Amino acid sequence: QAVTLPFAHGAQVDPVRLYVHRPPDEAEDGRPGQGDGPDRRFVVEVEMSRLGRIQFDGLVTREAKRFDLIVRTALPLSPEIRQDIAGIFAECAQLTGIKGSVGFQAGRGFVDLPPAGGGGTRLSV
Repeated sequence: QAVTLPFAHGAQVDPVRLYVHRPPDEAEDGRPGQGDGPDRRFVVEVEMSRLGRIQFDGLVTREAKRFDLIVRTALPLSPEIRQDIAGIFAECAQLTGIKGSVGFQAGRGFVDLPPAGGGGTRLSV
């Protein structure tokens, strides 16, 4: 399921794209289907004025209380920005009791997101 959301910062409003992978057997209302798995994949994509295109590609495993995140950019993030993101991730993990990791990818292919409203399309790398 793909959705474009408005993101207001100052006087400017920019689009943020959100994709949540819904297992094929999950009901439209979000209730589990017969073979519903506990894993959820999502991608949040935003275009930043200084950093360019950024994708936050996450996988949440409910049973294991695990959250893994990849921050994908065209150019490498500075060590300070990577350190800040890793620190926020670690602090949130400690507060919530969730395990996981954060990784950074630069210069590799971005995940192709389906257009907003294209509910049944899968993520492709």
